Amino acid sequence: MRYLTKDWFDAVEAAISSIKLGNDTQFSVGQTVGSATWTIVFRSDGAVLARDRDPSTADVAFSQSFDTAQSIAAGTTNAHQAFLLGSIAITGDVALLVRERAAFVEVEDALRPVMELTTFD
Repeated sequence: MRYLTKDWFDAVEAAISSIKLGNDTQFSVGQTVGSATWTIVFRSDGAVLARDRDPSTADVAFSQSFDTAQSIAAGTTNAHQAFLLGSIAITGDVALLVRERAAFVEVEDALRPVMELTTFD
């Protein structure tokens, strides 16, 4: 399935909906890639949801070009390097990324099968 298409977003939502975190913290992470926007919501009941909503209301938000996101998702660019080079902008509570690292690892693990089926053409 092609990266950032409706089918891809549906697969992402299905994959992360099976996550049940063991914490009671609630936060959201927004993402803007070119003209595509979405937010991943980590609810206090442990549920994780992907939503098509304005990422500017998220606790922390990332913004990048389609080419940068595609290169990172395909594994040809390192996200940390892209951030240091100014290709990724981060706004909001950046410390949340460190505090909630375990939650992000769970999302990454859940998305691995989706990314294996993702095409970037």
